[in-house]
Amino acid sequence: MKATIFVSYEQGEKIRKARRKQKITQEDLALSLDISPSLVSKIERGAYQVAEDNLVAICDFLGLEVEELLEEKRKDAIIKLIFDCY
Repeated sequence: MKATIFVSYEQGEKIRKARRKQKITQEDLALSLDISPSLVSKIERGAYQVAEDNLVAICDFLGLEVEELLEEKRKDAIIKLIFDCY
């Protein structure tokens, strides 16, 4: 079974911004990585479970660090936990 990663709205937005900055369409990104344009769209909208290898491929293609993208999610979770305590 493939490992999956939940992509949040914020993470999807970072992916979208990186893609647009490089003037790459969702269709071109999908074609380059042999995935569907609808998958790219879902990932960019966030709140989506994605196969780890697809997320790694997208990040590599766009020059993003997967670890950095995931670290931001961890920071957000910690901040939320702290605020929920008060």
